[in-house]
Amino acid sequence: MKENLDLGKGELFIRSLKRRLPEDERGKLGRELTVEEAYNVIKAMKANKVPGIDGLTKEFYVAFWDMVGIHLLGVFKEIMEGEEMSDSMKTGVVSILFKKGNPNHLDNYRPLTMLCVDYKILSKILANRL
Repeated sequence: MKENLDLGKGELFIRSLKRRLPEDERGKLGRELTVEEAYNVIKAMKANKVPGIDGLTKEFYVAFWDMVGIHLLGVFKEIMEGEEMSDSMKTGVVSILFKKGNPNHLDNYRPLTMLCVDYKILSKILANRL
């Protein structure tokens, strides 16, 4: 299912934020993404988490950052310039986990959504900026 994004609404939102922010903070929101910024996000992530549908873990990105970092940043820049995210970045796999108690009661289960690490990296960069 392809979503139609209203880029005009997004622009209005960003402009409303810029009006409320001090001048020095405004530049931080729109500045270019950096390799260091992305790597710092990865290093801060918890280890041994379940990856999304692409199977790439935080540990993969840390181990191969010198080879993939600049390419991942290129993908992020394209997304920020209005390109569409990849299907894997837009897909979450939901698994139902048993918590405790009687396994016959639905209340004793919780959903877990597994998202790809590249999506988590980009969303954390943006969240940190906000």
